[in-house]
Amino acid sequence: MSSTVLPAFPEPGSTEYAGVLYAYSHLTTPVALLDADGTLLFLNQAALDFFKVGSIREIVGPTTDDWHGRLQQVESPSVAGPGQEEEMYYRDKETGRVYYRESIRLPKKDGGSVRLETLHDITALYEGDERVKRMIDAAPLCCNYWNSKLENIDCNLEAAKLFDLPDKKAYLDRFQELSPELQPNGRKSADEARRHITNAFRDGYDRPVRMDAPKIERRPDPG
Repeated sequence: MSSTVLPAFPEPGSTEYAGVLYAYSHLTTPVALLDADGTLLFLNQAALDFFKVGSIREIVGPTTDDWHGRLQQVESPSVAGPGQEEEMYYRDKETGRVYYRESIRLPKKDGGSVRLETLHDITALYEGDERVKRMIDAAPLCCNYWNSKLENIDCNLEAAKLFDLPDKKAYLDRFQELSPELQPNGRKSADEARRHITNAFRDGYDRPVRMDAPKIERRPDPG
C-alpha cells in the first residue's frame, strides 16, 4: 500500500514561506504553526481572536496541545468501523462551540518537521447529528448503519436491546454471529445481506419480499 508523501515545508525567510503564511492569515478558521519542539511560529488572525490576544508574543506557556485549556474532547456521534479512526471532536468550554481538530505534521528540507493545527467549527453539523442520533436511538426499531464497503459501522440502542446485549459495541463486535447461517429462502444470511445492502446503495432503498406475501396480478390498462 503506497503512502502519501507530503511536500517539504518552505524554509523560514523564503518567498514560499511568506506566501504560505499569507494564505493562512486569510483563513477564517484558527490556524497555528509550530516547530517540532512546540515553539509557536505563527498564528493567523482567527487563532489570535480565539486566544483573545493581539499578537503571538502575548502567548505564554502551552498553547495548541490544549488550546490554553479551552477545548474538551466530546464523543463522536458515530462509531468508527473496522480500520477506521474515530474522529476527535472538541467543545470550547467558554463558548460551547464544537470543533473538529486537524493536526498535520509536515516535513522540512533539513529533515525536521513542523506541525500545522487547524480548528474547524462544526457546531451546527455536530448538534444536528446528535439530534438525529437521539431520535433514532429512541425509535423502537433495529437500525444499522452501513458504509459503501458493506461494513456495519454503527447501530442504534434498540439493536443491542433486541439481542439482550449491554451496548452498541457488543452488538457490532458480535454482529456476524447474531444471524442464522441460512435464511428461509435457503440462501446464506451473509450473501442475502450483501445483496440487499448493495441494492439499497444503488437504488436508494431495498424492501425484502415476504415469502408468504400474496402475489398481486396487474390488470391490463383499459386505456
